[in-house]
Amino acid sequence: MASKQKSTEGKVVMYFNQWFVDELSTYSSFIMTDILNQLFDNEKLLPETNGYSQFVSGVVKQDKPFYFEIEYLKQQDERPTYLDLVEIELDEYLDAINNKKTLKENERTTTKNTEIKSYNKYSFSIRLNEEDSV
Repeated sequence: MASKQKSTEGKVVMYFNQWFVDELSTYSSFIMTDILNQLFDNEKLLPETNGYSQFVSGVVKQDKPFYFEIEYLKQQDERPTYLDLVEIELDEYLDAINNKKTLKENERTTTKNTEIKSYNKYSFSIRLNEEDSV
């Protein structure tokens, strides 16, 4: 008896290095969800540079904004692999704005942590880069 394919509608597949996942997991669910939403929304806008990692910065708007920088690798005709995530200072984020190295912000009207469910518009599935598998 053949098994039926389960629906994958509404699921997002993204590729991460173990360091990225480890660092992301140290933050609140609000910050994690917001960063993942921003990455998904900006995935097609990230430039391709074969063989070289790149950096992009972003902000999670909340009572105390969370500024971050992400290192990623995006090869031609492939989805990006996110390598690392670090918290940065406001000055570093402003430099990224000047250098046009920032993520497009999510459209939202409030920043209260209690309203996280309204921002979680995707169901994420984290997959590690094959090279990170043991």
